Amino acid sequence: MAPFGRRRAVARTLVLAVAAGCGPPEAPGPPVEAIPAWSPVAVVPAGAFTSPRHRVEDLAAGPGGTLHAVFTDTRGPVSRWNRVLYARFDGRAWSPPEPVDDTPGRSHAPRVAVDGAGRAHVFWWEGMNTARPGHGTHLLHRARGGEGWSAPDTVYREPAPSGLMDLQLAAVADAAGRVHVVHSRAEGRLGYAVREGEAWRAGAQAPAGGGYLRWDRPAARAGRLELAYVAAQVSEARRSANNDLWTLAQGADGWRAPAPVHLAPTQTLDPAVVTDGQGVRHAVWTERTARGRVERLLHSTSRDGVRWEVPRDVVPPSPDADFYAPRLELDAQGRVNLLFLRSTAASVVPFHARGDGRGGWSTPRRVAPDEPSGRLDLELAADAGGTLHALWRGVDGLYRHARLPG
Repeated sequence: MAPFGRRRAVARTLVLAVAAGCGPPEAPGPPVEAIPAWSPVAVVPAGAFTSPRHRVEDLAAGPGGTLHAVFTDTRGPVSRWNRVLYARFDGRAWSPPEPVDDTPGRSHAPRVAVDGAGRAHVFWWEGMNTARPGHGTHLLHRARGGEGWSAPDTVYREPAPSGLMDLQLAAVADAAGRVHVVHSRAEGRLGYAVREGEAWRAGAQAPAGGGYLRWDRPAARAGRLELAYVAAQVSEARRSANNDLWTLAQGADGWRAPAPVHLAPTQTLDPAVVTDGQGVRHAVWTERTARGRVERLLHSTSRDGVRWEVPRDVVPPSPDADFYAPRLELDAQGRVNLLFLRSTAASVVPFHARGDGRGGWSTPRRVAPDEPSGRLDLELAADAGGTLHALWRGVDGLYRHARLPG
């Protein structure tokens, strides 16, 4: 079967979208150079997981080729007893995942960022309201350095007595090694905090709220803070609460007005955003069609972060496949790299494509062989040398790690 699309008796050619714009496509340029194969590195030991309902939630790179991953697992027979685990790759092997949350509530949505000293900062929502264990009440944090884990501290406490149901969180380190966190609040607008030294400073709330929060990591490494999120635009002219894609950036005078990337006719899911080596912003996301399938993987670009091009499909929509977990990172040359999962009734496979610098993509190629359908877990990070690292869960419950030198 061809990598994408229906089964055919004859071979099909994969046609990729070119950069969107108001005029005709640009003249053909040089082809994207051949991408070398991903190299399998290691497998994360699975002995610490206590149930089959575990998943990788975030992956961050640190100095010296280290990687830091956070997972959720289930303490008991029901999914409400979630816990957070952490594992570290030291350049040779992964440590066994170890519990991070030692509180009695339910833990949700962990994220990880690495500061300038190489310490891993793990964040998660904790539900302390026993009457509503599925709601988060406290945003907690622990740091792991040479002396082990710090004691949990509270970054934010939700004043609403019932807590939060929609638990959103994203963390990133900037060029100075400071750690920035955005998170949901019951009031609606996103909360924001930054860690300076050993203390947290609450910053101004963002002028909007939403979900699927994801920082532009390359921009943060360059000293600029910007994130993508999904939120519904509701107005007198447009009363339907569709899920639309936006970006939100900080300037010298604080948060800027949100910029609409795509006002979707259907549900927008799981966006990612990066700024490439030429200063062009790239956003990718999936879109649920009217049939309820996640059949579209879309891409848009912007040179100023305000005006975004009309989105185009990264690959042609397919009625027998769904796309999940798009992740973006830059390699050592500042080129955009995209990983995503393609799911059919027979398999779930991670694919990789590289941007051509003109809005198009290389032909996606498999990162790993086909596996029977399983969990849709995939994360991507780039280390300081530009090597890309992919981490995903196989059908046997083990997490595979592969890398692609920059």
